[in-house]
Amino acid sequence: MTPDADGKTGGNSGTGFDSPDNLNEPIKYDSTNNKVIHSAYSKTSDACASCHAIHTSVNTTGALLQWEDPQTACWACHDGTVAATYDVVNGTHAAGSQVNSGGLFGTGSEAATEGLSNHGMSPKETAFVTTAAAPGGAEDFASATGNKDINGDWNTEFTCIACHDPHGTYGNARILNPDVNGVASAAFTALKTTPDTLTATDATNTVFKASKGNWMSGRNNEPVVKVAGVTKKENTDFTVQYKDGTVTFTGPQTGTVTAAYKPALVVEMTVAAKLTAAETVKYENGINQFCGACHTDYNNVNKTDSASYGTGGAYDELLGDYRKAYRHSVGFTRTATTADPNFTDANSLISTYAGLKFDTSNPKAPGAIAPTVDCLTCHYAHGTSDKFIETSLSQLGQGTTFAGTNAAGDKILQTYDTTRTTALKRLPNMGVCQVCHNKEGKSPVLGINLATATYSAAAPQEVKQAASLAKDFTLSSGTEVTGLTTSLSLAKLDGTAVNFSDLFDSTAGTFKISARTSAENFADVVTATPTTSTVNVSSAVTVNSSVDQITRLSAKVLSGATVGEIYQVTEVVTNASGAVVASNTAYFKVIAK
Repeated sequence: MTPDADGKTGGNSGTGFDSPDNLNEPIKYDSTNNKVIHSAYSKTSDACASCHAIHTSVNTTGALLQWEDPQTACWACHDGTVAATYDVVNGTHAAGSQVNSGGLFGTGSEAATEGLSNHGMSPKETAFVTTAAAPGGAEDFASATGNKDINGDWNTEFTCIACHDPHGTYGNARILNPDVNGVASAAFTALKTTPDTLTATDATNTVFKASKGNWMSGRNNEPVVKVAGVTKKENTDFTVQYKDGTVTFTGPQTGTVTAAYKPALVVEMTVAAKLTAAETVKYENGINQFCGACHTDYNNVNKTDSASYGTGGAYDELLGDYRKAYRHSVGFTRTATTADPNFTDANSLISTYAGLKFDTSNPKAPGAIAPTVDCLTCHYAHGTSDKFIETSLSQLGQGTTFAGTNAAGDKILQTYDTTRTTALKRLPNMGVCQVCHNKEGKSPVLGINLATATYSAAAPQEVKQAASLAKDFTLSSGTEVTGLTTSLSLAKLDGTAVNFSDLFDSTAGTFKISARTSAENFADVVTATPTTSTVNVSSAVTVNSSVDQITRLSAKVLSGATVGEIYQVTEVVTNASGAVVASNTAYFKVIAK
């Protein structure tokens, strides 16, 4: 195939059967109606036989598949058995070493503790839900005919081909269906009843443009073009530029020009270094509309409000086609100038938003590069689990395990809470909220106070409720110093002071702070649990130049201590003038008994 002017391969407007010669080129439809089909398909290859059997099909749907149903056909390659493609079961590619941008479906045999949530399917499924089951969709619409709206009955079985079109009918990124849940078909039906009036764009009345572009082509998608009510024939009376919705006649026209056409739901991405460990995916346009084809109420990108979001949706208005509710906005740009006090941008910009993904476009300013919120900012398309989130964060440089730290020493997210669903979210629990909203200055990357960025120590020591904690604080003096005063203070990560007695058992003998008085000896300085957050450990202590000063804390955590809370104990050493000579902080996390 010959590359188009922009370097991508393109096809004619009617077939939909061309594909890139180079799998590593960005996959994106272009101005010459580029059609991207399944993988490296070529019109001169035998690639059709990978899925279809002309004379020996076992499929009863008329698709002549080699498998009983489309879902099984998809799993045949995309379950990890074919290394040169995406494994959507385990959520990896590049020989299993790189996580997919879309997440994973899982095997269907995962234990509840793994926190798997997927988009309604797995290889073990034999019965599938319909599109009517989509949260925020027609399930919320009660009528005498059941789940029905202007698009008809929402009774499409939800399988892989509900979202993907394996034949690349329009050339969407990731071969996403341009007629998902029948939204393009519904628009086509409506235009057949009330056609679009085209506008002449030249002085001779030869070239006319529709109000919408991105017309779908091919069988059953042929546009109906009329002049003064008389139907005209494509390629005889006119030609169509499907991408732009432009109709060019063979000569000047008199009378009103109308058209009924099937406007594709366009999804744009740039996928670079495809199927390699270096693959990157940038969402650019159409994700909210695509998800909103089923999750209708959740897509408020075209709604308006009276505040700062303009066409980006409203969090302060009742919205929804099926059920009115206050909903998180989508389609707005995430910047430090957003006029919303709920954002604390100065404290929440953690490298790549700690695992969230944003559109690189801005629907309010086309062409602008800005982090724009879409459905996939917070959610994976296929699904997720606690292990998948952990691996994903690791590949983003956000740490190797939930209990570990990243390169900057920041604590990674808490492990998945098995009492809740992961809900296809990119971060466990409410981490997707905290990344942007950052309440109390605490990042979901636990262990760092974003306002001060003070936490750079090793991972917190874990201590069980009602268990004993022992911690040594070591500070090298380098020279002999006398008249030092040492104190310990207890606080939460956000800096809130906590009394020692509110966290540690006050029973006699369970709490003790000791200080080294010589190279060989310790002395018990505090033997009762203080009712304050700061306690004087020692004064007038002589520190030998050859010995590190050590303060030792021994305590028993209360049985009712909050599980998951992380505390910091800070030792501060001052001289006779009150100047801080040195300080040291240790962190520990309360876990269940």
